[in-house]
Amino acid sequence: MTRASAVQSAVAAHSKTALIVTVCLAQFMVTRDATVTNVALPAIARDLQFGTSDLQWVVTAYTLTLGGFLLLGGRSADLFGRRLLFTLGVTIFTVASLANALADSSAALIISRALQGGTRSALPVKVAPQPASGR
Repeated sequence: MTRASAVQSAVAAHSKTALIVTVCLAQFMVTRDATVTNVALPAIARDLQFGTSDLQWVVTAYTLTLGGFLLLGGRSADLFGRRLLFTLGVTIFTVASLANALADSSAALIISRALQGGTRSALPVKVAPQPASGR
């Protein structure tokens, strides 16, 4: 094995490790968000004076937009690139998380949760297999 091929192997192994760590952190962020939201519902109801229907929409808005945009997220990744879509998804998801924290009304919180669900559909595309080039 030549020195050049050894360096290439090391770089490839490092890239794969970095990819796996990045995707795992993104998945952790999403899972933590869902858990924190469900645990925080009583505090949200108390502090922001949300009714039962508003609390239900906090959870439902996320789930509806995630399900609605999941196929669009995959297709967008095919058209625009998986890395770009993953980066945009993480960035917008993080901004929407900040908007959740700063929300002072039910409408603001529900809209930012819906935005999180829509951008969440872009996060798993990085690990999807590349399509065959000889269609």
